Amino acid sequence: MKNKYLALPLTALALSVAISTATAASITAGSSLSTTLKSQAGSADQWFTYQVAMEPGNGMPCCFANNKNWGNDAKRGCSLENNHSSWGNGHLDDDSSTLDIYFQWDDGKPTKLFFAGSECPVDAAGHTVVDVKGVSQRSSLEFLSEALQTNDGRRGSSRLIGAIAMHEGDYAQQKMEQLSNNASEDTRHKAIFWLGQARGKAGFEALVDIVDDNNKAMDDRTKAIFGLSENSFEQAPNKLLQLAKSSREEQIQNKAIFWLAQSNNPQVINVIKDVLASSTSIEVKEKAVFSLSQLRSIEGWEMLVDLARTSEQGEVREKAIFWLSQGSKRGKRDAAPILLEILDGANPQSIKEKVVFALSQLPREQATTALVDVMKSSQSKAIKKKALFWLGQSNDPRAMEVIEQILATE
Repeated sequence: MKNKYLALPLTALALSVAISTATAASITAGSSLSTTLKSQAGSADQWFTYQVAMEPGNGMPCCFANNKNWGNDAKRGCSLENNHSSWGNGHLDDDSSTLDIYFQWDDGKPTKLFFAGSECPVDAAGHTVVDVKGVSQRSSLEFLSEALQTNDGRRGSSRLIGAIAMHEGDYAQQKMEQLSNNASEDTRHKAIFWLGQARGKAGFEALVDIVDDNNKAMDDRTKAIFGLSENSFEQAPNKLLQLAKSSREEQIQNKAIFWLAQSNNPQVINVIKDVLASSTSIEVKEKAVFSLSQLRSIEGWEMLVDLARTSEQGEVREKAIFWLSQGSKRGKRDAAPILLEILDGANPQSIKEKVVFALSQLPREQATTALVDVMKSSQSKAIKKKALFWLGQSNDPRAMEVIEQILATE
């Protein structure tokens, strides 16, 4: 399973040598956490923390000193001195049972809120930390929901919704489903994201309800498809496959195919084959070819090459030719020989012109070499003209030298 929570912005944290959680004092929560906190005399250096039971299956949320290293040897730990945005989960086989919530209290609301698994070390960095004892799941959820209502869509809203999603139990699920139906589109979309990330089977069922509800906004439904692609429940890939194979709505089918490809699901190859053979929608077919280009497997690349060489569907073949060049640009495989082979073959002029453009989209040195080769070897003046045009669009000094030589011989 992929590392989770990477949709949040990531920055490296400068952690002190001694990673520790310091608690200077403790208080006991009343029935209302907000009321309890309002009675406290706060200061700029004061933080609060409390613990609740965490939803199973979410590993150990934590900050990481090196966000490129998600293995078990990754240096981890959060600091109250930093903005807590460099965090994620690289330990999905090691669930925290308890969620620690940290925040400051200012003007009657929590600020700088973040959460971490109880095994995640936190450096107090000289701040006073007040441990709030006896906070119930319900009291915490009401506190966070109230804070979200006063947040007005500011940056911290995703953390608030994420914290709600991490709470164990049915009441947390109810809160998340309410948020996924919120009047604010931003809140709905963040809730849909966290339903996929943190809520397992219950999140899966809620996302399916959203996707299958024709009365929902299409943006909400397509966000739910992404949520399904991130969801840990075992039936989530099957639902995506079902949508990719048989949805009668183009946007839904396109998104399902795309996210299956992004997750490198091995069954997506057969889905794409079926779509290309049976769909009557050019847009769906073109998106299927694009999704094919996103696969990391050799089978996906070979299918893309075959479509570029032999597809009888013009739009499909043109898209395959283009995405071959993009795959080469991203360092996947060398598309230049294949494109030059198509250019030399007995193919329509329109296809050859698409190939010349695709050659221009290769990495700069490759593009210049290939286009110069076309200028030297092609028997078609029209193709040479196209190659010359795309050489002229290049910033490669070698291309300029070739153009100057051509002009000098005219």
